[in-house]
Amino acid sequence: MDERQELRRLIHRYLVATVLIIFTVYIEGDDDLKPADPKSGRRALACASWVCKMLAEMCFTMVAVRIIRTPVVMERMRKCREACDLYLSLGSFYLFISLALSAFAAESFSTSPLSLWNYVV
Repeated sequence: MDERQELRRLIHRYLVATVLIIFTVYIEGDDDLKPADPKSGRRALACASWVCKMLAEMCFTMVAVRIIRTPVVMERMRKCREACDLYLSLGSFYLFISLALSAFAAESFSTSPLSLWNYVV
């Protein structure tokens, strides 16, 4: 009974990883990487957002591959579950940073901070 429970836990992690992989693949990127003012930093933010998105996608893919390759052995499933939790949380952190940077890069730097607050809210 305990092996089935571990397998069920891994299946849930696999489904979450698969959904997050699909989400990171379909995130719209900032196609306009060339701002009017090169000193504004918009290009750097867009590139940083892209890097974080790729790191998140890599973490989620590692979770899916690791779960697929795990044999149905109790001790291996437990170790796999712990590693998958680490990669899922790390990938979610990278995805959050990517979304925050892309939202900040989309906002014009010439506006006041209050308009940025209205953009976030």
